[in-house]
Amino acid sequence: MDIYNLSIKELLHHKLYMHREFCSPERLSAYDLKELANMRERQKKRSLALAMELKSLVTLFSENNIRFIVLKGLPLSVKLYGDISRRPSKDIDILVKEDDFEKMIAILKPGYEIEKNFFARSHAHLLIKNRFNGNIHEIHLRLLHNKYLFDKFDPFGCKSDIINVLGMKLPVLPSPYDLIYFIIHGAIHSWFRLFWLKDLSEFCSRSNFNMPELLKLSEEYGVTRIVASSLITCNRILAKPELTQALKSYADKDKHINTLTNLNLSSIKSSIPPNTSEALKIKAINKYKLLRHCLLLRKDMKYKIVSLLSNFSPSENALTLPLPEKYHFLYLFLHPILACYRWYGAKYLGKKAHLHFK
Repeated sequence: MDIYNLSIKELLHHKLYMHREFCSPERLSAYDLKELANMRERQKKRSLALAMELKSLVTLFSENNIRFIVLKGLPLSVKLYGDISRRPSKDIDILVKEDDFEKMIAILKPGYEIEKNFFARSHAHLLIKNRFNGNIHEIHLRLLHNKYLFDKFDPFGCKSDIINVLGMKLPVLPSPYDLIYFIIHGAIHSWFRLFWLKDLSEFCSRSNFNMPELLKLSEEYGVTRIVASSLITCNRILAKPELTQALKSYADKDKHINTLTNLNLSSIKSSIPPNTSEALKIKAINKYKLLRHCLLLRKDMKYKIVSLLSNFSPSENALTLPLPEKYHFLYLFLHPILACYRWYGAKYLGKKAHLHFK
């Protein structure tokens, strides 16, 4: 656990390590206190710039009666740490009611380049690029790409919490659903970013944290494996939260919870490889591990089928040959042809596989 302890120590003191390479012990020695202070100052400036852009987007949406919820980012930093810059943020994530999609596109076009609409509608994920500063942000039409991962929860069907960010009253997911969403998001990516675990430990340290309620809700929404394995992973790394008897009993009943925990720990370790050649080896191994991890997250068969389709038919296929969502199963069979087409175009015609923005 030495490699974890060194990374976490730096993480707790500085909260600056957004990229995996910063967590490598070999790299840490190259950053003296002056450089760390400079990085901290850059993070403050970045957070202020994001806050200004978030204010303009929120004003635009509010004036046009577009229903939205701000995800993660600055509101989460304020909620957990009381400061917009204590948590690294590189972009803005906003969940928008799908009924308002066309209206939203119309009002954003003057100031933003919009990712191709068919890709966004099929994957519930839209990139927007600021025409003036080049910043790229994410608009979500549902909380998660795989709609069966947290399908019983309707974020617009309940009253949002409000977080005050520099005078802006921003709607966010209500507690404890914000924690469940945060855990699912981290679990999808196997918690490879260490500061996500620090955020989770902060959630669990809050006075209103209720472990029995969290476990009960996770069972109700079918995400017990995700929540339990993530909490145990956090405990293994940061010694928080406490492993209650209820949490241990879930792990005893479902062996896949321990399997997911071990995959999480493996992912965290592989996110700080000793050198480039080792990183390439780990990447090849992790491709299989990530697929296995993805399939184990939920028992639901619909979720597993959608996960398999998305793993064996990457998003580039939807960009190369747009199809209506009901025909997306065809990408499973068309993938070899479309992959060859992209390779041929890039190698002999000098064409990119796809363009993200119009």
